[in-house]
Amino acid sequence: MKSFTFLPLALLLALILTAVNGTPISREEADIEFDCEYEPGATAARNLESRAKPGVTTFIKWLNTNKARVAEFPAIMFSGRSGKVHSQTGARKLATEHKGKTIGDLTRMAKVDYKREKWDKEDFRQVCRVWSQNAAGTVYVSLGKTVPPGSTYETVEKPALQDNKEVKAIMESIIDEHGKLGDAKDAKKK
Repeated sequence: MKSFTFLPLALLLALILTAVNGTPISREEADIEFDCEYEPGATAARNLESRAKPGVTTFIKWLNTNKARVAEFPAIMFSGRSGKVHSQTGARKLATEHKGKTIGDLTRMAKVDYKREKWDKEDFRQVCRVWSQNAAGTVYVSLGKTVPPGSTYETVEKPALQDNKEVKAIMESIIDEHGKLGDAKDAKKK
């Protein structure tokens, strides 16, 4: 008898959860502030996850209102790894050598804690797009021998930098398995 009573309740709960998590919604219903991860026909939960976190919005506003301050420092970007050596190791070297700033340096300047907010790939794509559009002068990039397909650098930053008339050069260096950066090559031209 208990299982007979429990079954309708379980079915009702399953129907409610399906309605909440499985209902396709429109862009307007999702109320998305940025053109980020909206997927037509995706579930309501999936599209609402892509709503910008407060720190993302704050940081984008900071980048846009501090263009001159940000442009004082060469942009230092990184992507991928060579063996166990992450390209961020090379980015630190480039930042020291060229007195530049990584995205992490800039978030600290803006007093935005991306780690506490647990920014995901899409959050970084949003801020990196704006950062790349606002960059100026020479940009330095540390790349691993292996860069993941669809990386933020390859799909967002590099195309935005190439389209940015204020960027004069995109100097890409490959880091080796020992943490040494190779000769830089200009990737400004498409």
